[in-house]
Amino acid sequence: MNVDQMNQAEIFEMLEGKGFQPFVDRLRYVLECIQDDPEERPLKLQSLREFAKWLADYEVLTSDMQISIFDGLIHVEWHLNTASALMKFRLDGKIRFAATHTVRKGMQDTDTKENASRTVQDYLLLGT
Repeated sequence: MNVDQMNQAEIFEMLEGKGFQPFVDRLRYVLECIQDDPEERPLKLQSLREFAKWLADYEVLTSDMQISIFDGLIHVEWHLNTASALMKFRLDGKIRFAATHTVRKGMQDTDTKENASRTVQDYLLLGT
């Protein structure tokens, strides 16, 4: 089934089947935490869909990755010794990202998942 036609439960089941159980557990935990907070917006299904598609294509970036939800969008971030990065999964399929490194000028942009992922990976590799 196409991810763009799946509901939240189906996406979680698909991710679990692909070995991404820790990320599904984290998302469930975060969703549980924000459900009773009137200031938090609920998770937007399209952001989850975009994250699921990205996760399958960019598994190499999942090491040391933290997941959170802000304003209904999934955010992932990394904090390494000398580098850090953040990605926000927008509803239009693009990724808003920021990356910093102690010896390289930081940057932020909105781009395709391919370009955003490549840039973030370059910064993270400098931090290892």
